[in-house]
Amino acid sequence: MKKKQFDPFNDRESRDIRNGLSTALTQSIQTKNPDVVRKQFEKFAAAYSGKIYQDYISDRRQRFEAVLQAILKNKISSILEQGVLLWNQHLFFEFHELLEGRWLIAEGRERIFLQGLIRAAGTSVHLERGNMKGAGKMSQKAIDNLSEPQFLSGIENIDELIMWLERLGQEPPVLVYSRED
Repeated sequence: MKKKQFDPFNDRESRDIRNGLSTALTQSIQTKNPDVVRKQFEKFAAAYSGKIYQDYISDRRQRFEAVLQAILKNKISSILEQGVLLWNQHLFFEFHELLEGRWLIAEGRERIFLQGLIRAAGTSVHLERGNMKGAGKMSQKAIDNLSEPQFLSGIENIDELIMWLERLGQEPPVLVYSRED
């Protein structure tokens, strides 16, 4: 018998947990109110008793808390800087969700750049699932977007991200954001 895994692509409960927590995290970030996502954690922890669900919830709780603490402590309002915190916690789906709202209203080079970052996160999600074919296709699209004439994003090491997308062999790079104080 195959061991059941947390799989939001093939398991409705996994998808509901992932999407619900991600939405609550985005709301917590936007409102600077960590109670939004904490209530969602409590709800899901009570509703889903399986070990795979509890492990995912516990893992996300730790990572989300670290991100929210950094945002609140450092008064981070830049969506890209918030996104970098998510990326560096390997919260790629959540990174995508956070940036997508901005991408929908962005124009020109900013829109292309954000789409590249979202596709880079999608590449990471494919890699986490072992889908090399999907990761390869997505990474090429991300490279195309990120190789456009540079949008002044504040992310210092886009070149490292592009190199990683070209190779796809190792851990994704830690992104470095340069705060303009």
